[in-house]
Amino acid sequence: MMSEKIHKIKRKMFDKGYKLTPQRAAIIRVLLDHSDHPISAEDIFMIVKRQLHSLGFATVYRTLELFCEMNIIHKMNSDEGLARYKVSMIQNESSSHEQLICTACGRKKEVKADWVEPLEKRIERELGFTITDYQLDIMGIFTTCSGKGCMKRKGSTPSRLSVPSL
Repeated sequence: MMSEKIHKIKRKMFDKGYKLTPQRAAIIRVLLDHSDHPISAEDIFMIVKRQLHSLGFATVYRTLELFCEMNIIHKMNSDEGLARYKVSMIQNESSSHEQLICTACGRKKEVKADWVEPLEKRIERELGFTITDYQLDIMGIFTTCSGKGCMKRKGSTPSRLSVPSL
């Protein structure tokens, strides 16, 4: 499964005139291994550095910027100003780009894609904008977390991410 994803990225890079070097492949593997949550450049560097001892932080940063430009990954900035990265290009068809995130407990719930499809079509029709990929995180508080009913630990507020608006 991972080899299919890496092959797809390699093909996209080749089509744009780039090579998937061992350093780039190691970085994308880390991103794929952490595809369930965004990861910082520093964390990526520390993980890849264990395998490729000569790797420099600048290489990681330049690679992440290239992957962002090619829409392979998304860059998200936290309130603290720390950039985090997440794979975007190779999502499974069944996986969702839309989720609700509770700011009280950190619980996440996927939103049905068919709820967002009318918005996608309206953006394309009224704004003349072709959507190639997106991520929609809606921050708020679940009813069960309002007041005393929260089933999760109190005080485990996730870091808030700034997501590009549609």
